[in-house]
Amino acid sequence: HRDLHSFPTRRSSDLSNKFTLERGKNVAVKVSLAGQEIAARLGDKDLIVTPLLSSSKSSGAEPSPAAVASAPNRVAVTAPLSADSESRLIVQPFGPVIARDAQHAWSRRLNVPVEKTNSIGIKLILIPPGRFMMGPYKGHSVQITHPCYFGVYEVTRGEFARFVAATGYKTFAEETPGGIHLVNEAMPTKWDPNNPSTWREPGFKQTDDHPVVQIAWRDATAFCEWLSGQEHQRYRLPTEAEWEYACRAGTLVRNYYSSDVEDLPKIGNVADASARAVFPHWKDFVEASDGYVYTSPVGKFLPNNFGLYDMIGNASEWCSDYYSADYYDHSETENPAGPSTGKTRIWRGGGFTQVPGSRYRYWGIDSFRRPDGGFRVVCEIAAKPSNDPQSPPAAK
Repeated sequence: HRDLHSFPTRRSSDLSNKFTLERGKNVAVKVSLAGQEIAARLGDKDLIVTPLLSSSKSSGAEPSPAAVASAPNRVAVTAPLSADSESRLIVQPFGPVIARDAQHAWSRRLNVPVEKTNSIGIKLILIPPGRFMMGPYKGHSVQITHPCYFGVYEVTRGEFARFVAATGYKTFAEETPGGIHLVNEAMPTKWDPNNPSTWREPGFKQTDDHPVVQIAWRDATAFCEWLSGQEHQRYRLPTEAEWEYACRAGTLVRNYYSSDVEDLPKIGNVADASARAVFPHWKDFVEASDGYVYTSPVGKFLPNNFGLYDMIGNASEWCSDYYSADYYDHSETENPAGPSTGKTRIWRGGGFTQVPGSRYRYWGIDSFRRPDGGFRVVCEIAAKPSNDPQSPPAAK
């Protein structure tokens, strides 16, 4: 994971299949190529070499050296792609160049834009299919085989208000007594049976560009159903696998920026020094400050490699799946959609009351809501294949 691209390259006497990455007088990594096989060693230890692209078919062509150079901080090689392959997957780990190239390649293949804005102002970006290690610690390999659009941001208060104005919809929190509120205790929220809390009055000030919160799973799915009718395209919540793949965006680290929790305020609104000044008894904090005690306007922090904002922090995001603690042990490896039955639903990403990460899972019943709980939409793409035989190409 060191910056190997800053190392000068020295080829051995066999110029066709060996080279060495060096820093100063120190040999860092020795790499050997033999046909389509690649091996790398650091001292006397073998290194794992991960393809950045994979295909169900092979053209027999050598991988492009440019594809290797485009992935920062990785020793990697792309698997060759055939022009007619229907299964082009980018494979973790990959960086922003590979991610962007894959987005544009699938855009050309499907004759759809990489980015678009729908009729109520939701910005969407194309997420290409790929393979990644899902879950905590050792994880398990999962393939997402279909491209789709993800909301660039969490659904905002203003966007949800348009849904309510058009339909007269009442959220679960508006139709039932009581509510979940922020408190200055180790657990940052508490149920109060006598004090309602809704998306209109979550307990703190918001403007229309903040994420809508106090949203139950059933409220989020109702919004998606309405939006599908408005747009004549299917909108839905992401599966947990889609969400984690889109969040990690090719990275292997804790929070898609780094593994240091003190870096979280660079990419999201989390429990930080600003929150600690108001809620000193909360259990978890980072020492750094993101500048917000409560929700922030969407898109205020650094995006991930796919161009998605606030995938960690600000508001937790509902997924479509039922929750099961051991689901990873027996789930499908291709497009897993969660258990077929269950009592609770999955949240991912964490909110401003937490110190979250890419792998962390949360769950609640479908009527559960909280002051840092919202959602993000996925829009499915109807296939319109291009006649361009070069689309999508290997990453450049």
